[in-house]
Amino acid sequence: MGHDAPRVSEEFPELFHYTTIPAFESIYASQTFWATHYSDLNDSSELLRFRLKVHELAAPIIADIFRKRMQCDTRLTNEVTRRGGIDAVVNQEAEQHLNTLHRVTFREDFFRETFICSFCAHAARSYESENGLLSQWRAYATGGGIAIVLDTASIEDQLEHEAHVFGHPVNHIGDVKYDDDDIGIRHAFRDVFDRLPGILQTFYSGQQASYDEIVRHFVQGCTLVKHHAFHEENEIRIVVSPTAPCVAPSPTVNVTMRKKLVHYRRHGHTEARYIELFWKAAMTIGRILRRADVLVMIGKAGCHSACVLVLAGAPRRAVTGPVGIHRPYPTDVHERSYSEAQQRYRAMEAEARRYLEEMNLPASLFDAMARVPPETVRILSREEIDNFGLDRVDPVTEDLQDAEQARRYGLDRRTYLQRKARQQSLCLEAGSRYIDSPKRAAEEWVECRREVMEGRR
Repeated sequence: MGHDAPRVSEEFPELFHYTTIPAFESIYASQTFWATHYSDLNDSSELLRFRLKVHELAAPIIADIFRKRMQCDTRLTNEVTRRGGIDAVVNQEAEQHLNTLHRVTFREDFFRETFICSFCAHAARSYESENGLLSQWRAYATGGGIAIVLDTASIEDQLEHEAHVFGHPVNHIGDVKYDDDDIGIRHAFRDVFDRLPGILQTFYSGQQASYDEIVRHFVQGCTLVKHHAFHEENEIRIVVSPTAPCVAPSPTVNVTMRKKLVHYRRHGHTEARYIELFWKAAMTIGRILRRADVLVMIGKAGCHSACVLVLAGAPRRAVTGPVGIHRPYPTDVHERSYSEAQQRYRAMEAEARRYLEEMNLPASLFDAMARVPPETVRILSREEIDNFGLDRVDPVTEDLQDAEQARRYGLDRRTYLQRKARQQSLCLEAGSRYIDSPKRAAEEWVECRREVMEGRR
């Protein structure tokens, strides 16, 4: 799709995922979504809708080429007549080109491993946003159904992060186009519609023609165009193709990218392939806290298990309660070989270490977590909390704040830091005189700090 396409969150700040209660329990426990292989969808024939639109484009181009050549080529004219006439030949030729394009796109070293995860979007304050969509309840509510409401911007951010880690050549979230919207389809997938005529002209001029330049766009069209009978779903899809050997990933992705593991689950009487998305929910929340520039305070209730990764993401942290750690672990119980389990663990370890580095915390925090079995929790000592940096302002955030405050008071950095050190000791003592009146203590601390920074105390 076009690079100028707006983010989904700009139009739909919330996404709805309808599912059964058992599926919801699995999603909640694992903090992951499953993206299903395109050929294992309930109706895999829907991938043909975009192909029909491309056929409508190709046919008149091929017809024009043949008619011009037939004017000066009697043998070609006779061959066209033998094959059933111009309309039949054009249809056959267009189908052959589309078969080739489809085969190239979904071959093993391109996009055979393409996965889809679906959501619904409802207009803000609409009936559906408050009560759900009837057709979805009918599909999922037998025996009890759930509509999970998700923050779209967070999903987009997490998808971008997965692209950085795994290097997916196709890593996209977008709204489904329905096949009665010709203008919308041609605009959304204009890379295919703009480039295909030139490819056909090259082919029929006797030169070597290649579809490689449009396969990335063709796979998106095949997975994001659907029959108009499903229009009321207003579907939003995540389309992911794990790294393909013949397709270079985006130049912005991590060069040490990893490949997604493909899993299998029972789907009726067959097995369906899927990949896991967003299994790092705690780190996702941590990144949201970092982006929102919030203060996280941990009191008597404490912070244990995955909460520690959430705490790590906060740019400002104040910890007075217990912090408990243990080794991260997968929540599912699927049967795996040792090598598969090893690969999964190494992926979790690498991602956790990368996350801690991103949050300017030492990798030794993960080392400490890894030494604690997942069925237990080890409470960190006060010294460990301090050494890991869990009870202080993020250093980059602190530097930015110091620069801002120095500018505010008209000070150079060195003078500001000297006064900052003075106010931390002097004003804490001033506020402690009003220990029985928190409001008065806070007021005294603010006034003391201002006077110190202004050089009046």
